[in-house]
This record gives sequence, structure tokens and C-alpha cells, in this order.
Amino acid sequence: MAQAQVVEYLYLEEGDKLNHLKKVKLDTSQIEDAKTYAHLIESASIFQENHRLQRRASSNDAYANLQTYLKTINIEKVWDKYTGGLSRSGKEIIVAIVDDGIDTLHEDLKQNIYINTDEIKWNGIDDDGNGYIDDYYGWNGADSIAKVNSLYGGTHGTSIAGIIGARGNNDTGITGINWNTKLLNLSAFGFENIGGDYSVANCFEYILANKKLYIQSNGSKGINTAIVSLSIGVEDEFPIDNPIWCAYLDSFGLYGIMISNAAPNSPKNIDITGDIPSTCLSRNLITVNNGNDNIANNSAFGTTHVDIAADGLNVLTTAAPSKTSSLGPYNYVNGASYSSPQVAGVMALILEASCNAFHQHLIDSTEQAIELFREWILTGDTLLALKNYNAIGGRLNAYSVLLAMDKWCLARDNTYNTKRIASKNLQLFPNPAISGSLINMSIPHVSEAHLFIISNTGKTVFKGLLNQSQYKLPALRAGVYQVHVRQKQRVYHSKLLIL
Repeated sequence: MAQAQVVEYLYLEEGDKLNHLKKVKLDTSQIEDAKTYAHLIESASIFQENHRLQRRASSNDAYANLQTYLKTINIEKVWDKYTGGLSRSGKEIIVAIVDDGIDTLHEDLKQNIYINTDEIKWNGIDDDGNGYIDDYYGWNGADSIAKVNSLYGGTHGTSIAGIIGARGNNDTGITGINWNTKLLNLSAFGFENIGGDYSVANCFEYILANKKLYIQSNGSKGINTAIVSLSIGVEDEFPIDNPIWCAYLDSFGLYGIMISNAAPNSPKNIDITGDIPSTCLSRNLITVNNGNDNIANNSAFGTTHVDIAADGLNVLTTAAPSKTSSLGPYNYVNGASYSSPQVAGVMALILEASCNAFHQHLIDSTEQAIELFREWILTGDTLLALKNYNAIGGRLNAYSVLLAMDKWCLARDNTYNTKRIASKNLQLFPNPAISGSLINMSIPHVSEAHLFIISNTGKTVFKGLLNQSQYKLPALRAGVYQVHVRQKQRVYHSKLLIL
């Protein structure tokens, strides 16, 4: 008797939207399954095999100096002006990390983990009405549940999270490229440590559903994901056999979402051999390989489907509990998996720093704005040693990206300037306070100041205009909030506890 050859496939019926993605297991050696297979090929608008995901990491090598990659990408000059957080208009910028989970209790990450405070965790109810039950810490696309950390322990995703957004200037551990951005935890690997196209699609659908809700509610609901970090994929594949990946990336583009994607850790030309999602043609997709002064000896390359390099050798970052070292919950990692999040971190930082005119451009002319943002990110260092290894023949330079953005914004937005916005501590009385009560603020010469109240997830829950130092609080749930008061080129800030 012939051995069963059961394969899992993904498909959409003709006319279905992406959020109606279905899966089926078929053994085409059996007559009925063969008929079903033939029918789906003929009738489904999208039909493909559900491939097994691969993490894009490689084994650790000897230690090097701490966080040398930050100097390589010239990030410290950017930090002289911006260190991340909110956009100029006070909006949160969310980076979604689609991987194997994040250690949400890590000492250098927990303050920057996105938490959905509109959801009551583990009560079995969709409290915020976004279609997902108990998604307090994110979503597990592999198991379609809210428990995001797999048994694998987030060993890959935790390291990626630290590069993008380990808390900065907190006297603890390392510094992420973006000191205060919010990290959305989406697990594409389930409790059996297996992930596939279907689990990624579920994570992608979560991003899209919540982005749409954010736009429809004018920011009062949903999640404002702006950047997606991918360090997973399927090698030796092309879009013709993987239309679902590319369809989702295109859909991200419709909402102005950019993607930073890691090229494989295999020394081959993926323009020829293929790779998903690298070979998708979405213009909001930037694929990153591993290179500094030279291309890494295990890095994939290609001048069509790889865009830029970043240093993925001996990268010190946050570590999951099972990967700690003599440095504590930190360790050195290697691979393009850790090159790509450097680009994601810079993307978020530049988006936060960019002028209001660009954010409006992203709404009004999304396709053109994506091309512009892509041009900024690819303003890197060209090196002869990287020629013929990626599209620009070079590597990431964060300061060059900032200068490109500055030039555009200065020419088009008279409210924009490149000076760092000074910051001072704000004193609030009383603190703790009661929702709806009056509070006093220690601000000198209050006139035309703008008040922002931000939840611990980074969501702006209130905006107002201040013309005196006393203000009546809006209705707020119990919890910890950040209060920012912007007055000309100065920002005052404080934590506020609502009882």
C-alpha cells in the first residue's frame, strides 16, 4: 500500500477577502482528495501549500565589543536629536514583531511592550470588540489564541525586540535603536514550536484588522502599527507559489505600513534561487542582508530582491530566559535576523521624527509617500565590497536617513525644525489622582500649551489645549499614564497614577 502523502494547503474562495483564509489537508493519492485538489486549483482565487517557517538566525560566535553595530549604522548622531516615542502630533508608533514571541517580563523590554489595556486579560471575552479574545499581550497566529509566548520561549523574537526597542537611558542593560517605541508581540510559532504560512497570515490579519479599526475610530480603538519586523520566511520559493504572503504585504502598503525583512542566512543569490517574502514585489518591503565592511560569509544576496545591508555579526541584544549569558539576560547573536531589526528600528525612529507634512502625505498619497520613505531608508553608505550584493551596494546609515528626511521636511513644512525638543520633568498635584478630578501642573508661563495623556501601551487617550496650570482630567480607567505637555520647543512630562 502506498504511504499517505498528506499536505496542508491554504486557499481563498473566489471573491473572498484575506481574512477568510482557509486551510485543508489533502492526500492527492486518494481519489476524493485529488478531486478536491483539482477543484481548488481551478476555482480558488489563491491556492498554495502551507510551508514550514524558518528562523533567520545562525550560531553565536566569540564576543565582541558591546553593541558595535550602533556605531556602524551611525545612530548616535540621530540620538542627538531624537530618541523615539511619539510622533510630533502625539501619535504612538507601533512596531509589530512577527516571530516566535517576546519575553514580556524582560527587564529592558517590559516598559516598551505594547499592552492592550482595553482588553481584560484571560476573562474569555473580546472586551474591546476588535474580534480577538484576551489579546492583552498580542496574538499567537499559530494557535489562534492570545497566549503569545511559545514553549520555544521567544529566543529569536526577544533578541529582535531588543535591537529595535530595548528601553534607552534607563541605566539597565543595552539600548535599543528606538528608546521608547512600542513593540507588538505576534507569535508565528505555536506551542509545538512549529510555524507555517497560515500562522503568519493570522498574524498579518491581526495587524490589518486592528489598523483598520484604528483608522475607523480616529485612534480611539485598534492598534496603529506602522512598521512590521520579519526575520522569518521560506527559502527557495517565489511569489507564484506563495501568493498569500505577497497579498498581505500589498495590503499593508494600502495602509502605509512598512516592512523590514531579513534575507536568508545562506550564501546564495535569491534573485535566482528564490525566497519568501524577499521576492514579493511590494514597494513597502525592504529586505536586509548581513554585511558591514564586507558581506557576511553566510549571507544571502541579490541586486533585485535584497535592498540594503546592516551589521549582523556579534550583535549584543536582549536574551530570553533560556539564552542568558555571563552578562545576565543579554547575549550575542549573529545573522540577517539581527540586521533587519536595525532597519525596522530606524524606520520607526525616522517616522516619529518626521514632519506633520509627511504624515499627511502618507494619508493623502500613500503610494508616493511609501516610495519617498523607501528612498530615505536606502540612503546608505555605498561600499565597493558590497557592490553586487544588494540593490544599493551598501549598508544602513541612520544619520543619512535623518538628513534625507530633514531636507524634505524643511522644504515643505514650516512648522518643522531639526532641533532636538528639550525635555523637563513635570510635577502634578495631586498624584495619584481620581478620574475627572482637577490637577495642577508645575509649568511656568502657561500659554498655548498642548496636553497629551498616553496609556502605558503608548496609545494617546486624550489631547487638549492648556491655557492655565490647572486642568480637569477626562474620564480615565485606573492605571498608569504618561502626561506630556508641549510648549513651543519644550516638552514637560510625568507619570500619572489614576486610582
